[in-house]
Order: sequence, then C-alpha cells, then structure tokens
Amino acid sequence: MTQYTVTQRANQYKQPRGGFIPVASLNTKQFKDDEFLPIASENITPSFMGLVVDYLTRFEVTGDVVGSFGIPEIGAHNVDLLAAQKTGHPYNGNMKRFKELTSQIKGLDDQSIQCAIQLVNYDIAYRMDPSYYVPRPKYQANQVTLEHVQKMVKRGAQFLHAAAKGGPIMVDFDFPGAYTKTVVNGDGDYLTKSGLWDFKVSKAKPTNKFTLQILMYYIMGMHSENQSYFETVKQLGLFYPRQNLLYLINVSDISKSTMATVTNDVIGY
Repeated sequence: MTQYTVTQRANQYKQPRGGFIPVASLNTKQFKDDEFLPIASENITPSFMGLVVDYLTRFEVTGDVVGSFGIPEIGAHNVDLLAAQKTGHPYNGNMKRFKELTSQIKGLDDQSIQCAIQLVNYDIAYRMDPSYYVPRPKYQANQVTLEHVQKMVKRGAQFLHAAAKGGPIMVDFDFPGAYTKTVVNGDGDYLTKSGLWDFKVSKAKPTNKFTLQILMYYIMGMHSENQSYFETVKQLGLFYPRQNLLYLINVSDISKSTMATVTNDVIGY
C-alpha cells in the first residue's frame, strides 16, 4: 500500500467535480491593511519565503525561537551526523551555527530576518536528505524582501491573536494516534480554540487541494490523542498574508457525507 503525507494525499486524491469543499463555497474576509505584496522584487525563492514567514510567525506568537525553528535544528543535526560518518570523527559545527543564528533572532529587525533565512537553508537536510544541504552564507535578502517578511509576519501574528481572543495558540501540531496505513505523516500550522488555520504565502488563490488538506487536518485531529483541542473548532481557514486575506468555512457547513468520505476513503479510518 502506498503511504502519503497529508499534503501528498490531498494532492493525489481524485476529488468529485469542484472538490469536497469547493473554493467557491468559502467565505472571505479582507483585513484592513489590504496592500498586496508582490513577489517580483523579492530575491529569495517563494519556497524559502514561505518558510521564513512561517517560522518567524511562530516565534512572534510564542516567543520561543529554538522551538520555532525546530525543523532547521534537526536538519543541522543531520548534517553534522553525515559529516561525522564521512570523517569518522564527531562533528557539531552546524549545531554551533544553529545556536549562533538563533541567538541573534530578537524580533523582526533586518538582522533577525537574515538569520532566519540562513536557518531555513537547513530544512532540506530534514525534509529530503542531509547530503542535499549546501551552505549559502551569502544568501541575503534585499530590502524589499526584508520589508515583505516583516509585514507578512506582523499580519499573521495579528490575525492569530485576534482569532485566539486571548486564548492559547498551538503551532506546528501533529496528530498522535491518528495516522493510518495510508496517511503516515503530516502536521498542521496553527490551532486556536475555535479555529484551525493554514497559512499560504502565495499570490495564487486557494484550490480544492488546499481545502481538502485542512479538512484532513481537522478530521485527523478529531481522531488523535489531542481530540479535546479540536472539539471546540468551529472554523477552518486559509490565511494569505501577502493579501492579508482569509478564506474560511464553518465546520457545521460541511456535509456529513463529505466528512464520511474523507474520513474513510481519503484518510483510511
């Protein structure tokens, strides 16, 4: 049997016409600062941009810099292990660099953002293989990119604090006890008491693959050991910080037949 992450399963599963949750059925909310932040003048790749904004938003809402960059930390550790295997001697140069970079992240100033970009470079050593890691000490953001990161992180943090209404914000959560023979991995972005939120640092509009992905997160949360955190969720949303725009649907508006099909056929309960 083929095994998938949540994202992979949402991308490959053939949905009914329009999708389980059609994009046209989503409600939209445009926040006051509606300036679109164009990609054209940025000088780091869109994939890097998405990760930098995500990790710095986590830091902004939690204050935990090391925890917010947990995946780069594992990546740095993996690169050190590979170096040790090749030389036969212990090596921790990349973990030292990880600690050095995280110690310089204080907020959303230019230096903090440049350090975050360097840290994101370690992601590939976790998500793919440590042999793919290539040091890029000169990979620096230009001023437009720095300003866009700062604005998007501020937008994301403001949205989450408003959505949480003073309550807790869970970041980068997984689904213990909820994985199946079909869906073996996946983690969500943000969870507040009443909403499950996925961030998309993109200029493109949502697709039914994105709406299936967030529905899968909700259903898996309800099957997980952390079910109590998901029982109060009333809304599923896709937040686009480039546009400062939210797309959302009420859980109560999703049909029982859709819930059952995704539960049984897509996830495999």
